[in-house]
Amino acid sequence: MLAVVVVSIVYVLETTGDSMVRDSANQRVEAQVETVAQSLGQLSNNIGTVALTIADILSVDDTEAQIEQKLATLLSNANIKNVVASGGFWPEPYLYNPSKAKASVFIAFNEDGSYRRVADYNDASARPYQIEEWYAPARWSVPGSAYWSRAYIDPYTQEPMVTCSVPIYAEGVFFGVVTIDVRLAELQAFLTRSGQKLGGYLAMFDRSGRLMSDAESVTQGSPRFGPLPTAREIAASEPQFSELALVISVATQGDHLVRQSNHKLQTLAKSMVQASPDIDIGYALSIASEMVPDESLFQGSERLFTHRLQNDPMLQEPTLVFGRILPASNWMLVGALPERLLLVEATTLKNDLFFAMALVGILLVGVTYAAIHFYVVRPMAKVRLALIEQRGDGPFSPIDYTEQDELGMLVCEFNDISTDLVDAREKALDAARAKQLFLANISHEIRTPMNGILGATTLMQDEPMTGKQAEYLSVIAHSSRGLMSLINNILDFSKMESNHLKLEEAPFDLEQVGRYVHDLMLPTIKDKHQLCFEYEFDEHCPRRFVGDAHRIEQVMLNLVSNALKFTENGLVKLKIGVSKQGGLYSGVVVRVTDTGVGIPSDKYKLIFDEFQQADASTTRRFGGSGLGLAITKQLVDLMGGDISIASKVGRGSQFDVSLPLQIENDVSNETAQALISQHLDAFSGKQCLLVEDNAINRMIAEKMLSKLGFSIDIARDGVVALEKAALRSYDIIFMDIQMPRMDGLEATRHIRASQNMNQSTPIVAMTANVLKDDIWRCISNGMQGHIGKPLRENDIYAACVKIMSHEFES
Repeated sequence: MLAVVVVSIVYVLETTGDSMVRDSANQRVEAQVETVAQSLGQLSNNIGTVALTIADILSVDDTEAQIEQKLATLLSNANIKNVVASGGFWPEPYLYNPSKAKASVFIAFNEDGSYRRVADYNDASARPYQIEEWYAPARWSVPGSAYWSRAYIDPYTQEPMVTCSVPIYAEGVFFGVVTIDVRLAELQAFLTRSGQKLGGYLAMFDRSGRLMSDAESVTQGSPRFGPLPTAREIAASEPQFSELALVISVATQGDHLVRQSNHKLQTLAKSMVQASPDIDIGYALSIASEMVPDESLFQGSERLFTHRLQNDPMLQEPTLVFGRILPASNWMLVGALPERLLLVEATTLKNDLFFAMALVGILLVGVTYAAIHFYVVRPMAKVRLALIEQRGDGPFSPIDYTEQDELGMLVCEFNDISTDLVDAREKALDAARAKQLFLANISHEIRTPMNGILGATTLMQDEPMTGKQAEYLSVIAHSSRGLMSLINNILDFSKMESNHLKLEEAPFDLEQVGRYVHDLMLPTIKDKHQLCFEYEFDEHCPRRFVGDAHRIEQVMLNLVSNALKFTENGLVKLKIGVSKQGGLYSGVVVRVTDTGVGIPSDKYKLIFDEFQQADASTTRRFGGSGLGLAITKQLVDLMGGDISIASKVGRGSQFDVSLPLQIENDVSNETAQALISQHLDAFSGKQCLLVEDNAINRMIAEKMLSKLGFSIDIARDGVVALEKAALRSYDIIFMDIQMPRMDGLEATRHIRASQNMNQSTPIVAMTANVLKDDIWRCISNGMQGHIGKPLRENDIYAACVKIMSHEFES
């Protein structure tokens, strides 16, 4: 078996493997050429980016000194300064200076890095720079693009260079160009070093086929033609270069016939020829094809070529030549490597591959034999028994195997277990979905009438009434809030079970939160004449913190409600203070003490479990769902805090909650109060649209919004809302979700898609749909906020301040 494997490896390597290894070697060399091309491409991109930046920051109102300073600063960019020779600003005649046809600002860098102003181009006897080949094509360049000229000898410095030109537009009119001149000597040095590392040589040509590298290095030190020759000129003087020159010329020129037949390119090319005597029609077509991309013309990836020379004139041996077009500048990079080196690399690679495959083959034979013997035959009986013992305990997956052998019996047992697991999982998912749907429905259906009850109660408390009426109204308010607290506890418990409860991080006043809890719960002890409820806020405790004020309020309410419920006489006290470590602030401590029935020490852990109380009999005596303390414990844990209890039966209990809240130092309480007053004044005269189909909810919302100063328009469904939004501009829109004819989500989408004055008006959901998914649907459909029912004036005020804050700032 081992001999068969070795023979197979040798056969594969000597047939298909040989060509694959050669191709792999070629690809590695080509990748090295591509790396050099990417480096040059990155350099040209950096230069183009600097030129575009100069064009963006130059202003027609800049003085020549300001332009000169901007040029000097940006041309000294560390990414390009080693190759930059000069740069300038070249305006159209009489545009920058109405009295001058030539008003360029041109600077050249000295060898020590300093620069000098060169004004030769502005001389009256000098040739107009507007007809130069590096200037004229920029007239037709797309704004934001760069044009690279052909290689040339600078008439003043006598250095070989290439220029990057970027057009400048002033109010949509072509104003001139910004140029950066690049020394080709620096590029030649880079190509020489890279070619030596490659083991061959590298050369570069511009789009016209003109050699940008040192001609003497290509022709072994004895050129018989002028500087910056084209590939055809080199071939004419050195016939041995003819084959390579032909390949380069074809690649740089592209499909000349297609260009000639393209009317749009022809028109653009003729305009360039008329603009500059240095541009002929063929070169102009090449430039135009870059400015007007067309599917029928060569694209950058199509210009990549690989060519084999039987006898390279430089290396004097068979050579592989790789060509790569640089997209940004349309330069062609040519890399040549002796075929001899490729064969050596391919042979080495093939030998390494043979030994690796042989080793793998030997190991595979040995491992296969051992695996069949030790891991298939012998363990089967043991595995079957293990699966029977573990039925239903693990996440197994069914296996499709129908053979009536030992393995088949094993698979049969395995599939039975998998079926049971899948069924159980589906039932659990169905139950979870049904539970979620039930909670969503019951939340909406209860919150809708509760909004009417609580809203009307809140509004009635501001009206004059007898003492008895006020007492009855207080009972209604307390009972309603108790019911809402129970509903919220059930929903929060469901969120915690599914890990969907998220905390907010926002500034808040801790003293106000504690006082709100005290004021809210104080009316509940009117019937307990011998019970006193006190609130104390430590004077050394900061007031402003960052955290989830609503959840902290919920923790306090649960603890205070629990204490009041189990205390008939004596004292219940809510105290807020700080904890310190080493004399430094370490957190906030919320302490609730009572003189109630107390809790046995063996029940401390039990009371934090859901649906549990210290004594089952207390459920009938005191009532309660058994969720309050369970939710409190989970909220405290979620906030990174800790809750502890100390209690004695018959004497009372003390609950301590430690929370590592962050102190807010940026906004003082006085500043916050000033902002609130400012916002309240700002709501006066604001126009809002209230979209609500339920008459009771509509009445409640209208009253609360009026108290905040809003002027209100009413819409009874989404259709009417669209009609009103098309006729009048509003500062904010309050939108119910479940309505006849058109719901709030669809109405919001229509408003956002419209072109009327309310397209960007803030829209706030005002709905009994309060689950996380409901809020997400509101926001994803274009709303800016969400207010849950039952409505509270504080919630409406907070949402308005948050969403309309940009108006107050302005």
